[in-house]
Amino acid sequence: MLKQQAEAENLSVYNYGGDLLERALNYASKEASDELLAPHIRRAVRQEVDRMLETLTELLLRVYMEAGTGRRLTQAGLMLPTQMPREKVLDLTEKNWDNTYRELRDDVKGISDWRKLLMSGQGLKPTESPSHAEEVAENS
Repeated sequence: MLKQQAEAENLSVYNYGGDLLERALNYASKEASDELLAPHIRRAVRQEVDRMLETLTELLLRVYMEAGTGRRLTQAGLMLPTQMPREKVLDLTEKNWDNTYRELRDDVKGISDWRKLLMSGQGLKPTESPSHAEEVAENS
């Protein structure tokens, strides 16, 4: 078989064998360099994913605050007289923002559980909550 392949390449068996050995050495060195680079690549990918998670968390919190404040202002608008002075509207907006922020503190606890779980690199099954995954981790 080796002789046939050498003839197909128009090489002597000796030269063809040397070529095969050279390819094997190149492959082995490439594989070794891939093994050396893998942790660095994983770290770089992890940093980018962490950065995206930070940005996504900030966006979600901003949407939460805007939606909560909008909901509260709509409710206030339905209950209060229609022609309110600008200062009263701004005051209501600030109070509603503060009330939404107070509510957010409880919800952030749940978000931080998710974030800790994601940062730890543990998997989460679709039917599990972060608290369930933490209980499993503590019991094992």
